[in-house]
This record gives sequence, structure tokens and C-alpha cells, in this order.
Amino acid sequence: MHRLTHYFSNLLKKISPPNDRINKAKSIPAEIRSFLKENDDLKTIEPHSRLVGSYARKTYVGDIKDVDILVFIDDEYEEDSPDSVLRLLKRVLENYENILSVEVSPQRRSIHMFFKDYDFHLDIVPALLPKGIENKALIPDKIREKWLESHPIAYGKKLSDLNSKRGQKVIPSIRLFKHWRDIQMKYKRPKSYWLECMVYYKFNKGYVKIEGKSLAEVFWQLTELIYKEYEEYFSSNENIPKISDPILGNNVASNWERGHFEAFMDRLDEARKWAKKALEAEGRDVAIEYWKKVFGEDFFPTSVEEDAKNISEILKAGAIVNSTGRISSNKNRKEKSIDIKKHRFYGE
Repeated sequence: MHRLTHYFSNLLKKISPPNDRINKAKSIPAEIRSFLKENDDLKTIEPHSRLVGSYARKTYVGDIKDVDILVFIDDEYEEDSPDSVLRLLKRVLENYENILSVEVSPQRRSIHMFFKDYDFHLDIVPALLPKGIENKALIPDKIREKWLESHPIAYGKKLSDLNSKRGQKVIPSIRLFKHWRDIQMKYKRPKSYWLECMVYYKFNKGYVKIEGKSLAEVFWQLTELIYKEYEEYFSSNENIPKISDPILGNNVASNWERGHFEAFMDRLDEARKWAKKALEAEGRDVAIEYWKKVFGEDFFPTSVEEDAKNISEILKAGAIVNSTGRISSNKNRKEKSIDIKKHRFYGE
């Protein structure tokens, strides 16, 4: 069996955002959070705001183009309609000092800010905390004209705890699953949160075996487990499976359309078969070709030259060679090693 550990580590790096996008994801939300905290027109309470969503949970893939923020508003707004609170938040955000380069628009449960100069989006959700931050929040829904229960902070903590208990394999698996979705489904894509919940439940119930297993094996297990769980619905030609929120238990995929579900199952069936063939392949190159079918041709190098390029990136930052000859950017105090100095010239 070809575990291809280096290749999967490289894949996770490739689907990570570049540093400039990470910096924008840190600086822009921080600026808006500070602006809202100091604003007198909207009363907020401790801790004033929190980052939520895939960025906060570290389950993002590709460029970070959007970040979600919960803004904790005073209890007095509970008597107001969701629409009026959203309109108030919109007016406040329109007073942001750099508003000329920002578009502000209302949505069903949030106010959307688009930073045109950076191609960056924020969704800002006002939230009530009737029983404190450790308990459920209430968020507005202007279509249904009511405040709805939500608990994204608790989910983020549960996901982090589960990731620690399951050998730090849950969050990387979610990221791989999302990347597979992005590569294989240009249309009719299931929402990212739905995929998170699918993966979360398989790990949380102990169905995914992690002891001595590589990410390649874990990913194949997930495709098999999820396909088999939904196979009955797929064969029925009419029903859609429910995907329960890990905290509240409600069906987060209540608007999943039958045609979209079928498209997901078709792609998932392909992925589980390709992944199995990759794991059972006799030759390393054959295994790589099957993984390319799953994750896209650009993410698994097949030549010595590209492997050498990956090593050179480590050398540019400075590295060590340990007693076994392995190159690493981290020094192990317990073993002898030789420092490789940073350099910029690698021959003509």
C-alpha cells in the first residue's frame, strides 16, 4: 500500500491560502470588529464579537475570500424585529471610515461587506446572548421574521476537541473533502458546512479508523462510509438524507435538491473507487495517477524535478539534515544534525 504521506502533506499546503490572503483575513475583520466595539450607535456586550465559520475553524481551502463575524448586541434589541436590527447594523457599517472602497448590503441573516480593493468579503451577523456566550445565541431571520437559535462557537470548540482526540486528522480530512468537492463539482455543489458535518459525524461516532492510518486511507474510509450511509436514499429516487447540526440537531441540508444530491453521490462513487484503486495499486506511479483523478492533476507531483523543487523551498528558509539524512525545517534536540544555512543561489 502506498501511503504517499509526503504527497498528502504537499496537497494540504497547496490548498492553503497564500500569506497575503491570510494577512487580509486577520487585518480586515480585526478592523471592523474594533470599529463596531467602539461605535455608540449599536450597543454591544462582552465579548463584543467573535470570528466564526470555516476561517475560525481552520477548515478553509484555497484563497480566503470571506470571513464570518458574530456581533453580540445588547438584550434590549430582543424586542425589535430582525429586519430593524439588520437595518440598524447596515447604517452603522455605512459609517465605516473607508466606506468608499466598500459595498454594504443586507442579507437574510447578516450584513455583507465587500472590500473591492482586496476582493474580500465579510458577513456580519448580529447575535443576542440571553444566557451568556457559553449557551445558544439568537440570530435574526428577516424572511421568517423571528430570532433563531444558533451555536457556532460551541461547534467550533467541539470540532477542535474532536480533532485533538482523533489524532489531528479531522480538520485535514475536512479540508481534503472540501477540495475534492471543489475539483469535482463545478455545479450543484453541496455546501461546505454540510461536508463538515458529514465528516464530523463519522469521526465522532468512531467509524473512521485512525490508528496507524495515513490521510490517504482515512479519506478513502470517509468516501466509503458516507456513500454507504446515503446509498439507500440514492436508490430510492425520491428521498434526501438529513444532515444534523452537531449542536442543535436541526437539518442543515433541508434545502438540498434531489438533482444536486444525485450529482454529489455520482462524484462520491467515483472518488471512493479511485481512492481504493490508488491504495491497492502495485506501483507508486499508478497510485499517484488515481489520486490525481480524485484531487486534480496539479496537486500530486510525478517527477523528480518537482520533488526537488519542494525540497528547495525548505532549503530557502534554512533547514537541517539529521543523522538519517532526512531534510527538515525543524531541529530535534535529541538527535545530531547539521545546519544548512539560508541561501538564494541554486545553480544556473
